[in-house]
Amino acid sequence: MNKMIGIVMIILGIILIAAGILVFRKYQNLEAAEQTSAFVSAEAMTGLIQAVTADGVLTNKEKSVVEQAAAKYHLDPQEALSRIDEILTSDDNEAETEIVDQQKKKGDDFEKFIIKKFNKQFFSIKQWAGDKYVEGFYSEKTMQPDIIVEFKLRDYTKKVAIECKWRSSTQKGGIQFSYDDQLKRYKTFEQKEHTDVYIALGIGGKASNPESLYLIPLKDTDKPFISEKDMPLYKKVVHNNFFLDPKNGSLNIN
Repeated sequence: MNKMIGIVMIILGIILIAAGILVFRKYQNLEAAEQTSAFVSAEAMTGLIQAVTADGVLTNKEKSVVEQAAAKYHLDPQEALSRIDEILTSDDNEAETEIVDQQKKKGDDFEKFIIKKFNKQFFSIKQWAGDKYVEGFYSEKTMQPDIIVEFKLRDYTKKVAIECKWRSSTQKGGIQFSYDDQLKRYKTFEQKEHTDVYIALGIGGKASNPESLYLIPLKDTDKPFISEKDMPLYKKVVHNNFFLDPKNGSLNIN
């Protein structure tokens, strides 16, 4: 009897030892997994921070991505944003990136896209004004439309002006392509200089290669806004060039 009890105790001991080994290994694996997850999370956030600070600017969209990533990895989003702020305000980063104005670059890219649509055989660029200003001082040319071109065909010549606007998408049922004071200045310019003004509006894609293109005569609008229902009236073929009809003097796109 005592021999039987001893055998049972030995078996129970073996079972308990085996169970203990399994629990210990499971704990080790869990701890290792947590450590690996923490390492991957930290590495992923470091890579993300490096990506969003590469151009020296943190956009609202990038900020949202950082906050979502931090929540996903159970990290403090404010800590990540503070680190980004430190990088962006550091002297080394400022010297490296010189803080590129992304909106200005997009505007310039779209103007270049429009400039290339004028055939040199018929058009010459009379003015291509950049938006130069500092502390409230503006060049007079900044107050005018972006581009002034002259069309010439034999004895016929005519100047027209183009204000270039690119938007990533429509909002609130249309596009706000200007503001009231700016629109008034363009209308004053049109009357004073006897030069027709057009709004070249690019939508979607990239500023250097928009998905859609619209050409709006300034005389057709009294508001710095065009609704989605009116936009088809002015839609043009994106990759075609400008031409000017000598019969009616209107600028269009083939």
